[in-house]
Amino acid sequence: MILSEKITMLRKKRGWSQEELAHQLDVSRQAVSKWESSSAIPDLERILKMSQMFGVSTDYLLKEDVKDLADVPANAGEATEDKEKSVSLEEAKKFKELRRKSAKWSGLSIAVYVLSPEVLFFLSARVEMQAFGMTEDWAMGVGVTILLLIVAAATAVWLLGNSKSSAYEFLEKEPFHLQFGVEGIVRQWREEFRGTYNMCMAVGIALCIIGAIPLVMADAFWDTDMAGIIGLNILLLFVSVAVYLFVWASKRWDTCQILLQEGDYARNEKTEAMKLMNKIYWSIITAIYLAVSFWTTAWERTWMIWACAGILYVAVKGVVAFKQKQ
Repeated sequence: MILSEKITMLRKKRGWSQEELAHQLDVSRQAVSKWESSSAIPDLERILKMSQMFGVSTDYLLKEDVKDLADVPANAGEATEDKEKSVSLEEAKKFKELRRKSAKWSGLSIAVYVLSPEVLFFLSARVEMQAFGMTEDWAMGVGVTILLLIVAAATAVWLLGNSKSSAYEFLEKEPFHLQFGVEGIVRQWREEFRGTYNMCMAVGIALCIIGAIPLVMADAFWDTDMAGIIGLNILLLFVSVAVYLFVWASKRWDTCQILLQEGDYARNEKTEAMKLMNKIYWSIITAIYLAVSFWTTAWERTWMIWACAGILYVAVKGVVAFKQKQ
């Protein structure tokens, strides 16, 4: 049970309205309403007053799952390290809002990356059909140029969309601690978003599967270059929408994971070895993808490098973590 729920429960046990509790604490009814809706946290003076008024300890109010003072360590509430930064509710709310806004731009830019080869595929098919009167080299040059322009525009959108959250980069890279009451509110945010997150994941997976149907149908019934290209472009369109949902939902979900320092953002993941491994690994994968794609010109297949890299990343990260524990 989090602080907001405890205040509500204790107030109702006394049979008080929000106005009556506000009068007892010398605050406005709106302040009590914000406390109970997890929009704000009472200051220390009000915490002490409520502790005396309701006959409970401050540890009971501030700590989750604390039933008795004996359950609380002697150093409860102290920062684990002086150098760690403290994150308040206002900072957490601002970080959440910035991530919410940047999530759509991140999703859009990654979706555009997926769609970027479509013009190249189309021109290649037209050359095979001897349409437009263009040579293969000319079509390849125009197609790759347009692809690079689209990638550059998508990258600019991604950078602009994420630039405002740079002040909070330390949350992903350095250990920190949340102020009293903030952890419970963040967990509540995550639970409220869980249904949307699961829906986005399910719909995204379904789109990836459904998107392959036109490509299979084109190969089975028409077996022409143009039919194959149309099927491939439809697949990319479906996958791009799925990728948007994956990125948008994951970024919103990861906001809470970052604040709670759980999952990929746990304290043991924020080591120098892990950070260096991430930079080296994804730089190598990007170089391999570009080299293979330009060498083979098989852009319609080389995207699978990213899928394989994502699976391999889990294994590599596990090896690095194991080595660190030795």
